[in-house]
Amino acid sequence: MKFTLISLLLFTFNSFASDHIDGPVTTSHAASDITDLFAFPSPQRKEFLTVILNTYPFVPSNGHFADKVNYQILIREAKLGSVIQTSKGVSFFCSFFTPYDHSKHTVECKSSIGTVTKAKINAIKPFVPGSTLDVFAGHRSDPFFFNADWAKAVSNTGVLNPPKPQNTMDQLNVLSIVLEIDVRAHFGPNHSEVLAIAAQMITQDGPSSPKRRLDRVGRPEITNVTLVARQREDLRDMYNLEAPFQNSQTAIVKYKARISSNISFYDKLDGKEDWSPASKEALVNLLADDFLVIDLSKPCSGDNFLEIEKSLVMGIAHKTCGGRKPTDDIMDTLFGYYINQGKRALAQDGVRSPFRPVTNTFPYLSSADTSISAKLKALIARKFFSE
Repeated sequence: MKFTLISLLLFTFNSFASDHIDGPVTTSHAASDITDLFAFPSPQRKEFLTVILNTYPFVPSNGHFADKVNYQILIREAKLGSVIQTSKGVSFFCSFFTPYDHSKHTVECKSSIGTVTKAKINAIKPFVPGSTLDVFAGHRSDPFFFNADWAKAVSNTGVLNPPKPQNTMDQLNVLSIVLEIDVRAHFGPNHSEVLAIAAQMITQDGPSSPKRRLDRVGRPEITNVTLVARQREDLRDMYNLEAPFQNSQTAIVKYKARISSNISFYDKLDGKEDWSPASKEALVNLLADDFLVIDLSKPCSGDNFLEIEKSLVMGIAHKTCGGRKPTDDIMDTLFGYYINQGKRALAQDGVRSPFRPVTNTFPYLSSADTSISAKLKALIARKFFSE
């Protein structure tokens, strides 16, 4: 990587990067700041769901998971309609043992139905025949990719610059939790193929203290693109502190008004207005209650992010799994859809893939970049956001 002062200036994207750095509360708790959530059928195990929860943006080589935080992935069965209704579900709770000696750090993940899996940090365990739940936790190369300057210009000022292949996330790392979940074992033989997935971070100051939510996530870029403030009330902390699947009516009203306003803003950027009042209302209703939605019965090759929601808005049957894979170009998808409803060529930032390739073997994300330039870039990023 050509590491110049211009590269460092990319960190002026202080309101961008998927769910990275998405509000004052999460910024002050780096180890519990969720960066991304992914959900896709396991490439290696039939009828297994892979869920990846990435945290701690710009993590240093000695950064680690927080032993006072419970990292939670919430999965519910879902029914598609004008809104996506969710019902019974299974939750997965991951906690960490973090003694001073980093080599002895471990993770334990338990489900709400009693399944348990454990692993040493950064250790890739071989699959055990008959296991219904497996975990990897450790440092990985951040798979998120985008051009921050391009995205900031679109979202903040409404300027569509030419695409430029300049990935802001080059060389940056995250802490990753990767779960392989036997869907049949956890949801039963007659489970819905459509699942809704969200994640949250919960902490307690002491054993008898009340639980506090530090962050949550569903679809990418809800806080930084879909709810972007643009000199209005910043809704990010309100969003992050609400429980997934349990939005208050006060919050829902604010979310819907902001999403509607922002869709109208994006719709005008290419000189044409494509969103009718009815189609915009349909999209707003789907996005206000935020979670990833995946259909395990559908094909999952290609870029499938938001395909289920798009189909619901159009009143047609979806053809792919939806969900989100690390290779899905979610920035082009989101901005392109908001700007022209997919009727013309997508708006493109010029970045097409993660900095390091995603693999087809567990835990799917590439190992962390440990080069000197990567460490320096992460150090400068952390200093910038701590000021």
